[in-house]
Amino acid sequence: MKKSILYSTIGKNLLKLRKEVGMSQREIAEYLNISRSAYKQYENGTRMIPIPIIDSMSKFYKVSVDDLMGNLNDVQLSEEEKKIVYEYKRRKSYYPTLEGLLRMNDYLRINMKKFRLQHKKTQQQVADYLGIDISTYNKYENGKRKVEVETVKKLAEWYGVKTSDFLPVDN
Repeated sequence: MKKSILYSTIGKNLLKLRKEVGMSQREIAEYLNISRSAYKQYENGTRMIPIPIIDSMSKFYKVSVDDLMGNLNDVQLSEEEKKIVYEYKRRKSYYPTLEGLLRMNDYLRINMKKFRLQHKKTQQQVADYLGIDISTYNKYENGKRKVEVETVKKLAEWYGVKTSDFLPVDN
């Protein structure tokens, strides 16, 4: 895809945010469940970012979709880009707007993985801390097993965060 002002602006903001959190493209891509190549193209401004991914990015970086897009009022956008911006902004709610995309359990699962990656822990290390089998922890992160409240409390204590940090909040 030809580089556009919209994608280039978002890409620059993604690079800045990724550097601020001190993570690699591979780590962010793993968190988003996409390839490193796709994330690199987003950051380079050469690939359109699907709405579900931009929603996930805004949640991960704890910024609004508007912040990810930067100050686009000052740039000249094509009609197609204006439609894309409109659609992104229309769906900028922190809560899911796409069919079954990010239910409450999905936020929990995604944030479990985010905190694990930010603290440079393996699934085995987390499972050992929780006193559970790695396959059980893997099922938590992959959304194949319900996470109990006590597990979230233990993780929050270990990571030094509040239990509410694992759940969605309004921006």
